[in-house]
Amino acid sequence: MGDDGDPPDDRTRGKISKLVKRIYDPRSFFSKKNRHTQDSRIIFLNPDTEAGEIGVLNMTYTEHGGIPLLAYRVRERKDGKERSDIEVNGYRVLDEDDREEYDSISREDPRISVINNNPFISCVGYNGFNAVSFGIELGENGKWKRVGTTGPNISLEKAISLIPRNSPYKEVFEKELEDTRKRRDSLGKTDTIYPYNKDNSMVQMVNPLKYLRLGNSIQKIPVKNIADLRNPKTWTDWFPNIDKHTILNPSDLNGWANSKIGQGAAPKMVIDRGGRQRWINVIHGVEDKKNPEINELIYRTTIAEYNPTTGSITSCMKYPFLEPSENDVLTETDISGKEWKKSICFGNDVVLPENAKRKPENGLERELMIIMGVADDKGGYYITNLEYVLDKLEEPGNRIAA
Repeated sequence: MGDDGDPPDDRTRGKISKLVKRIYDPRSFFSKKNRHTQDSRIIFLNPDTEAGEIGVLNMTYTEHGGIPLLAYRVRERKDGKERSDIEVNGYRVLDEDDREEYDSISREDPRISVINNNPFISCVGYNGFNAVSFGIELGENGKWKRVGTTGPNISLEKAISLIPRNSPYKEVFEKELEDTRKRRDSLGKTDTIYPYNKDNSMVQMVNPLKYLRLGNSIQKIPVKNIADLRNPKTWTDWFPNIDKHTILNPSDLNGWANSKIGQGAAPKMVIDRGGRQRWINVIHGVEDKKNPEINELIYRTTIAEYNPTTGSITSCMKYPFLEPSENDVLTETDISGKEWKKSICFGNDVVLPENAKRKPENGLERELMIIMGVADDKGGYYITNLEYVLDKLEEPGNRIAA
């Protein structure tokens, strides 16, 4: 998979995929007393501080050809400057000098999945003022390669002109344009400003589908292939209907995500007790504490279910499923000089047991792993009960209006 020699013995990350795989012996069970608590949470991925790393986070997982693949972001600080890059199973997927303008500062938020039977990573490039999504796929030679930006491939000003006048996105994007322009101008740049785009993922349920977060909500865009996302016409047709393409808003989550929400990796399919196919994924919500002294945010996690035909969210646990503890706090100053206090329990992906794709027999209860970022600098996982989650998603109070 593009490996250039063995990883150093003293690093954990080269063995991550084996660890994740081993956890899912379908015969194993966690104790009932830990079933719906965070007592079973385990930290298993830490930064290599001797190498200048300050964080390892944004983990997502898939399998291809029987090989487990764990993608994640590595934050580094060298010579007083912070950068981020992406690894899979302990290896960088792109060379350090393989950068475009849009990812000149960092590569972030990897979401790994399998599209048209090939591993694909949706990620975000940051250039100091703008966040743009792009893709990385596994080539025939076993090497990862970038496939260019994956949209929105029109300027933010153009997008604003296409949005209906009464859409709540109008005000959100106008403020975003003002703020991004200030950041760009302060750097002495004149580059095009694109819609600030985070939490991207690709999934193939019935057809390929891209999820993204523009503004503070989650949207979807169905496509025939990844190349469609690079076509400006795809986006000029999409933006006039952005409200219809929005599948979850912060207001859907009972007040604990007043700032923004986002999606983890690609939704994954399970078979429930009744033999039905169901698609689930993690959602994170961010609460802004409105602290006048410091930018204080709390990141929490919940779980959603999707309609595989439309790609829309049909239900979502409307209260947090996982919350940060007092140890999950990170205080830091970002590259623009802003001070932040972040309490983070950020669900990145769900990892399913080996028997998730067949109906459970003899009343068997199965485990569900949520892999997550903790305090924005390390990775962990949490084990819960899959049947409990599926039952909660069917409760009428967790339904999302179409």
